[in-house]
Amino acid sequence: MRRRDFVMLLATASLARPYIARAQQSGIPVLGILGTSKERDQYLWQRFGGYLRALGWEDDRNIRVIRRWPERSGDDMSELARDLVAQGATVLFAAGGNPAIRAAQKATSSLPIIGMTDDMVGSGLVANLARPGGNTTGGKHPGF
Repeated sequence: MRRRDFVMLLATASLARPYIARAQQSGIPVLGILGTSKERDQYLWQRFGGYLRALGWEDDRNIRVIRRWPERSGDDMSELARDLVAQGATVLFAAGGNPAIRAAQKATSSLPIIGMTDDMVGSGLVANLARPGGNTTGGKHPGF
């Protein structure tokens, strides 16, 4: 298994944990994905969606997936992240690197945020990888 596949599988598996408790309380869980562009999101979704399906999660069956990305390069992602929270996301997957993770962190301090970027610690997004603190976790971007 290649490293990027392992990282994606790990991120996908970590998504399942908060859903189980919430699904019992409020219907199906809602995964909010904040990407960088529609084209990149389509590529990510093919892979990430495959990992979700392998774990038994299917969009519109036992999970609802909402995907957002900026219309133009350089657009602020803060409004998109707030929209995902307003739409009822139970977890955010910030797939758009540092800008997406920071926007998600501004949008919520209570929902779990999974971020993928080059350096979570060096960028100041988490305290450290073993104990990230706050509501954000993640790892090195696998280079989509």
